[in-house]
Amino acid sequence: MSNKENCQKNSNFINMIKSYKWYEFCFYAFGILAVVLLAIFFKSSALTIILSIFGITYVFLVSKKFKFAIIFGIIYTTLYVVQSVLYKNWGEFILNLCVVLPMLIASLVSWLIQNDKKSLVVKSKKISLKEIAIVSVVSVVLSVAFYFVLRYFNTPNLIVATLSLFFTVLGNYLLMRQSPFMFFVYILNNIVVILIWLLPVVMGVGNSAETLPMIVTLSFYLIFNIVGAINWNRKEKQEEIADKQEKIN
Repeated sequence: MSNKENCQKNSNFINMIKSYKWYEFCFYAFGILAVVLLAIFFKSSALTIILSIFGITYVFLVSKKFKFAIIFGIIYTTLYVVQSVLYKNWGEFILNLCVVLPMLIASLVSWLIQNDKKSLVVKSKKISLKEIAIVSVVSVVLSVAFYFVLRYFNTPNLIVATLSLFFTVLGNYLLMRQSPFMFFVYILNNIVVILIWLLPVVMGVGNSAETLPMIVTLSFYLIFNIVGAINWNRKEKQEEIADKQEKIN
């Protein structure tokens, strides 16, 4: 690799870091610190701490369109699959192993191939309402099938777990297609998944207090997804203006 290419990559990385506001870094650090302290206080497992750190980092980087953010998502999802087994959240286990992981890997390949290789960020894409409608119908069909699978395993909170599949499939498809609309779907899914982990705490099932760091983590996902929706839509408008100016020139 030439010195010119190295300088270009370093410049892109610096520009990406500069795109974050100081308060966004502070909020990210606060999220990590809060999860670690809660995990220690409630004597949660090291796995909970590690997956929470990877998860918060994942949504933090995606909110600014960082191309390699999905790598953190793949690691996080793998750890989350293990976590779901330990806490017998079979709906989340099946969903993340069979749906989320394959879609994240496909998204990583798509983001690397379909974007400028010299750039560290991805470019937003618009998809048609027809495409969204088709994916939504597919998600509904999968959700119905998923419902009966979960019922067979006597999964608690069956309806909530089924809703999680619908939003997860749709959201990860939109992630792969680089659509800013994914954040609105993720926000809804965050609310659903928070319920999945919160209900055992409310009902006092097992060592439910240990899951509080996970609930806090999911709450940070919710906030970062709101930030991501704002950032991606603002960047999309800037990209449209830049494309128009390039055509004129």
